[in-house]
Amino acid sequence: MSDISQWKHIPGKLNPADCASRGLNAADFLKGSNWINGPMFLKDLPKNWPNSPVNLAIPPDDSELRRKVLEVHATVVSHHDPTNVLLNYFSTWYKLRRAVAWFLKLESLLTQCALKRKGTLKAVTAGPMTLSVQDLEEAEEAIVKFCQNQGFSQEMASLRNGRNVSRKSSIFKLDPFLDRGILRVGGRLSSMAMPEKQKHPAILPKRHFISELLLRHIHQQAKLCTCRRFISRRGQVSELRSDNGTNLISTKKELREALKRWNMDQIESSLVQKGVKWTFNPPAGAHHGGIWERIIIMVKRVLSSITNQQSLDDEGLVKRGGIHPKQPSLDNRF
Repeated sequence: MSDISQWKHIPGKLNPADCASRGLNAADFLKGSNWINGPMFLKDLPKNWPNSPVNLAIPPDDSELRRKVLEVHATVVSHHDPTNVLLNYFSTWYKLRRAVAWFLKLESLLTQCALKRKGTLKAVTAGPMTLSVQDLEEAEEAIVKFCQNQGFSQEMASLRNGRNVSRKSSIFKLDPFLDRGILRVGGRLSSMAMPEKQKHPAILPKRHFISELLLRHIHQQAKLCTCRRFISRRGQVSELRSDNGTNLISTKKELREALKRWNMDQIESSLVQKGVKWTFNPPAGAHHGGIWERIIIMVKRVLSSITNQQSLDDEGLVKRGGIHPKQPSLDNRF
């Protein structure tokens, strides 16, 4: 690149470029024009060259001036936790728990290999290449711990340091405590003859992905158990009819997803695999369900006379012999 101070002006009469742009006859060209020999002042000292009649300084606001552009290269680093990416990859609790169980199994194997390489372990125990009940339980605990560390990090830190949970915490009223690293509900059920997990269930964040995944799994299992119980008591059915409610529509979709999982587990006795057809009434067509609506009224009357307005669970109804003995009277109606 040259500097402006190095630029010189050449008058039009001495400019060799004019010979080409304006043209020359043959006689002038052969005499020795500037085109062939160049301007004569080039043979003189530079101080004697023609001076520029104009100011060659370029104003800073010249539109033709090339701007200096400052280029900044930045590297954006994503801080997504790989564990979060893994957990959000699976759409069902069943698949997530099995995947985490396999990861933990692989982690244990790699840890043993590292210890053997260091000489602190004699042999590596791989174990069976199948998932046991213990493997699935350990995977479930690992998922719960990760979920709690994200949602209740301050509460767990306080309990680890021997302090009580802050009164401002959303779980303060649950009297939480730590049990082998898992945050559980406290309370007065410690002396009850109940399984420990029922007396002190684990606490999960309200809006966490794992909580929603687990709730969908529990609701799906409850709906499917209801269908199985109905078939076990009433016998095999060929068609189920129900209202066109949004909760029932979602159940049908869940049944399709459950079918894939049942096939994977090689479970032969299932609702869909037995060829049960689930039919929905037309929307806003309540008159299509007149038969069973009438039966519901009859069942309510029977239960009201048996329980005397008492609140009983399913086991209480069976022990008191209320609902089962009355069932034949309803069946005989048809």
